[in-house]
Amino acid sequence: MALSLSSPRVAASARLRIQREDLRFGPLPDGRVLLEVNVHNDGDARSASALARVSFAPFGAFVPGKQVGTLQVPPIPARGRTTLRQTFADLDWRDPSSGGVSGMLASVIQPGARVSFAGNFDVFVRPSVAAERHRATIVRCTPGATNMAMFVVGSEKNSYRFSLAPDSSPWPVELTLGGATSVEWGQWSRQQGSSRYWLFFQPPEAGGTGALAVVVSQRSPLREASVEFSLSTEAEAPSCMEIG
Repeated sequence: MALSLSSPRVAASARLRIQREDLRFGPLPDGRVLLEVNVHNDGDARSASALARVSFAPFGAFVPGKQVGTLQVPPIPARGRTTLRQTFADLDWRDPSSGGVSGMLASVIQPGARVSFAGNFDVFVRPSVAAERHRATIVRCTPGATNMAMFVVGSEKNSYRFSLAPDSSPWPVELTLGGATSVEWGQWSRQQGSSRYWLFFQPPEAGGTGALAVVVSQRSPLREASVEFSLSTEAEAPSCMEIG
């Protein structure tokens, strides 16, 4: 008697993925903002088409946003990737009443400077396929001097903890609440609502480009977000405020 054994067949399935680094955005010469999103299919089958929701919020972490558009995700081959692109013309990121970098960046931009862009984008396909990125694109800073930039955290009572991402440029950096109260890295602190944080940093006298990322942890519910600054001593604008 012959006995034949076989493993149960596992149906091939699609598995979509989006990560923070898959979101890229920045200003266009005509003032619009271009968003590019890489969507990966890590599965063994072709994915079905899907619709992604796009939300935008002022620059910071855990700041409420609003939906500003949708992206059509086409079928993606197994182990494949597609890049989605969309432009936005009416994002109120510069409005001081928005509570984000809109008002804050306006306070540190030098008169007459050409404004770049800073804000938060969130792309959501379904609960397991979503990503968000909080980024200020190419901000000019002064070499050999203390510069400062601003961002918002939260919108209601909660506790937060801050750390500097390991891949940040090795510049002297200090974080303060409201520009006055020093924040200790790695320690939880309680907020009563939306709060503004000032980041003080000093690029080397030789100048160049750098990047700083503040990792913000929220206690309830426990989650994490990175606030990214792309910095250059040679960029045209916007400019950080130089204080010494």
